Amino acid sequence: MSDKKPLLLFTSFGIHGHFNPTAQVAEEMVKRGYEVVYVIGHEFEAKIKQIGAEWVPTLSAFDLVTPEFQKEIVKLEPSLKGVVYSQEHIFLKHMPKRVQIIQSTLESLRQREPGRQIIVLDEALSMAIYPFKLGRPPPKGFKEFPKTISFNVIPLFIKSRDTAPFLLGIPPDSSEAGRQRNEELWNNVMAAEFGELVQIQTKYLKEAGATRFPEVPFDAWVTTKDVCFQMCIPSLEHPRSDLPSSVRFAGCVPKKPLDPSYQYPDWWPEFASIKGKRKIVFVAQGTVAVNYEELVIPSLIGLADREDLFVLATLGVRGAKLADDFRVPSNARVHDYLPYDPILELADVFVSNGGYGSLTHTVINGVPQVLSGVTEDKLEVGIRAERAGLAVNLGTRSPTPEQVAKAVDVVLSDPRYKEVALKLKEENEGYDTFGIIENQILEFTESRKS
Repeated sequence: MSDKKPLLLFTSFGIHGHFNPTAQVAEEMVKRGYEVVYVIGHEFEAKIKQIGAEWVPTLSAFDLVTPEFQKEIVKLEPSLKGVVYSQEHIFLKHMPKRVQIIQSTLESLRQREPGRQIIVLDEALSMAIYPFKLGRPPPKGFKEFPKTISFNVIPLFIKSRDTAPFLLGIPPDSSEAGRQRNEELWNNVMAAEFGELVQIQTKYLKEAGATRFPEVPFDAWVTTKDVCFQMCIPSLEHPRSDLPSSVRFAGCVPKKPLDPSYQYPDWWPEFASIKGKRKIVFVAQGTVAVNYEELVIPSLIGLADREDLFVLATLGVRGAKLADDFRVPSNARVHDYLPYDPILELADVFVSNGGYGSLTHTVINGVPQVLSGVTEDKLEVGIRAERAGLAVNLGTRSPTPEQVAKAVDVVLSDPRYKEVALKLKEENEGYDTFGIIENQILEFTESRKS
């Protein structure tokens, strides 16, 4: 066995919310002296090379979101049928190809460095490792599949006696009556949509060479890995008395230093000078949901021309803009793409559609939220933030201007929201995220045990 540090093979699902935190871990491991190989779609090639890692191409997630898919998913969301459809066509259907690419990559790395240990670090929804943990033979040159550390960058979705099924948006309940409720709900969804999803998952697992097939959806994405880190803090997750010991909290990834070459908008000095004179409201819909009539425009209208507020909205896509006939209010600025952290350091409230990345950004900056959004995992994000006391959860995909304005006023007028935000920030600062992950790598390092 080589006395070199183990080679780290990373992979993640190729959209920003899944890639960014995983890539931040990869970048930090490069800085700590590890050789990193990252399997991801072509959109992220430059970024991978920039952080000093080796890039290996795989299927592009963006290419999977075809016009046909978008047309169909709009009909189905936010129902569980929409979840089943997106899971099949975005995640599971292409799993066999992703798995083959990982196998080829591992075999190539083994030929290149026959005696060197490899540790796999995957984002839980990548689907590229999953079948190996369910009976697919290991790649050539390996007696068994390498040790695997996984990162979950969405709300924790595994089955528990203390929680209702994932994606129903129901708060946890560990009382006797609550556990009975939870069991009944699980039986109901397993007899319907989740049962269908298990059948679909089994079909593609068989194609990918698996020999064991989970009886409930989602769980094995996390529980089959040697260790899975939930990339947040316990206070933002439902408590589970039966949480597997392999599932652990690592905290939210720290703020990433801004690229020195980044050029702020011309109006940035004006914005930065407003702190303390007006309350600052930051509005964003993330990088996937880009129908701005759902949240950005209602927020701008609802908070328009108020002398006590300054509203800053980002559209999440470089080059994006609002319709030419929309009048941006006098107390607002709109920009196509902005880094979150420099804004949140100044903001008093963050209006968001409930992406998990947005939630973690608010935690590390100590900012309360107003949340909308009920698609993908956003319903579950809203329940967790509301339960923690961090956010007003509107529970709708398209709030009215009046609903946004009322929620913003509630957050700004009730000091408890800011107090909770600062408490969660302090809790997160107690986690050395990168150190926790490296300690797990060291624990798995074979040369340390010889």
